[in-house]
Amino acid sequence: MKPTFTLKPYQEGDEHAIQAGFSSVFPSYRSLETWHWIYTRNPDGARIMLAWADNGELAAHYACIPHTMQESR
Repeated sequence: MKPTFTLKPYQEGDEHAIQAGFSSVFPSYRSLETWHWIYTRNPDGARIMLAWADNGELAAHYACIPHTMQESR
């Protein structure tokens, strides 16, 4: 049977699973404070989607960091 996933937007508390996945892949340390500074405290908002496996584990996440740009001439 093929595994299935459920896509959901980020909800408060999901950052713990995201952080665990990040730490298992990348050797550098990133605190939850830094994660919140980058994503949830961004004045332009946050765009974070998560893929949850049927067993309740986080399988993947996709995050964008919106940024307002201003053109000057």
